[in-house]
Amino acid sequence: MNVVFRVDASLAIGSGHVMRCITLAQRMRNCGFKCHFICREHTGNFIRYIEQLGFLVHRLPASSSSQPRVNNEYPLPLHAQWLGSSWELDKQLTSEILNILGSVGWLIIDHYAIDARWERALKDYCDRILVIDDLADRQHYCDLLIDQTLERTFYDYKNLVPGKTKLLVGPKYALLRDSFVLAREQAYSINAPNNLSRILVSMGGVDEKNATLKVLQQLVKNEKYLVTVLLGPNAPHYKDVSAYCRKYRNIKHIQFTNDIAALMLESDISIGAAGSTSWERACLGLPSIVIPLADNQREIAQKLDVAKAAILIELDDIDSSLAKKIAEIAVRWESIHDANFRLCDGLGVNRLMQELSKLECRSKLKYELVPAKHADIQKVFDWQRSSLTRQYALNSEMPSWSAHQNWMQEKLSQTKDYFYIISETKNHIKLGVVRLDWLSKGYYLVSIYVDPENYGLGIAAEALANLDHLHPHITIEAVVLKENKASQRLFEKANYQRLTGEKFIRGPIV
Repeated sequence: MNVVFRVDASLAIGSGHVMRCITLAQRMRNCGFKCHFICREHTGNFIRYIEQLGFLVHRLPASSSSQPRVNNEYPLPLHAQWLGSSWELDKQLTSEILNILGSVGWLIIDHYAIDARWERALKDYCDRILVIDDLADRQHYCDLLIDQTLERTFYDYKNLVPGKTKLLVGPKYALLRDSFVLAREQAYSINAPNNLSRILVSMGGVDEKNATLKVLQQLVKNEKYLVTVLLGPNAPHYKDVSAYCRKYRNIKHIQFTNDIAALMLESDISIGAAGSTSWERACLGLPSIVIPLADNQREIAQKLDVAKAAILIELDDIDSSLAKKIAEIAVRWESIHDANFRLCDGLGVNRLMQELSKLECRSKLKYELVPAKHADIQKVFDWQRSSLTRQYALNSEMPSWSAHQNWMQEKLSQTKDYFYIISETKNHIKLGVVRLDWLSKGYYLVSIYVDPENYGLGIAAEALANLDHLHPHITIEAVVLKENKASQRLFEKANYQRLTGEKFIRGPIV
């Protein structure tokens, strides 16, 4: 199946949109999709990089004017110029490419200058449309919309999308590379540094406002800092930054890395823009100072600051505030570290791929796993009090209400564990529990039980299949009593290997 991404990078747009589309495209390619990109040749584009990764890029010409003509029936004041042409011309050129490709399963749009007019005009050239957005400031016409913004709600899009549109909102849908999921397991064992010194500076792939140099000029005032700077030659101030870094032995300049997760693991704090990298830092629990470099980043930066997951500094306040804010992070490091872990677990691509499969009717699963909440405490207690549940529980003692409340509240507060409710996909009826309890790096113990009134429906089997989709990178262990023959057969059919009479294991799938 052909999948087409309409996305751009430029000095104004930055590189975050392209990078998250590449992450999704790489996963889709691994699943058998043929991925194409349609990109305009703006100054600061990432077309060559996309091609180096093996994707076919269909190029749209850059505008000959710095202010191309736009025709807006309603205004997009901040972003209309980013398209590089009128939406009508962009739509026409894109439709010609789609027509040549023939069958297109998904048209995926990640562009602040595209809205429902463009999307509706191209609906006949593809089976389905996916929009990736962060702003909730314009109408869309799509089958699926993903917005990874912190505290984003369905209500924000109430009057912006058709009623049939499936909405995926919040940082749990952040599109991160697999390397971050793997690095997160390592990050769990990181403790607060005794001497905060290793600082990662990463202002994105463009940094048109040269925040990188402003930050470095303050950091060199403290000789104890060991600074790693990530800035590539696409950035307009690359040469100035590179020359500045060469003057100081405690600054290491890296043009590019395929493994920024490793750099983050080696850092005590990060100083960066408030774009998509915010969720990469959050996934690894890396405390950070965020500096919004565009209007659309300000909301993210403010919400991260309110959530106590980062500290906000405005670009104009770097000289006066940076040293104080670094000192503040040193005091609050552990609490900021934990707050980041709670925001994003890095499984967004896995969750999105499940949704794509459902919409394509390729998924036959009737049930899904949704994160447990405090509102579920009573329901879980009722299931656990059932004699049928306790019959084969590893701990057969009947829990009291107060003990259960304390236990579940503590479980829900854990950043390493996963606590899911098994929910019927169509009507969202709650049917059971699946837990993954962290044992060691990349190794979890699974617990599963179903509402006794719904035994025999294959719910547990589908729940384990969902675990395979959501957590393919980890090892999962199950301990099942010998007399619980049904559960032993369940894990055997789910491709768990029997290690002993009561222990089963499923290794990483990828």
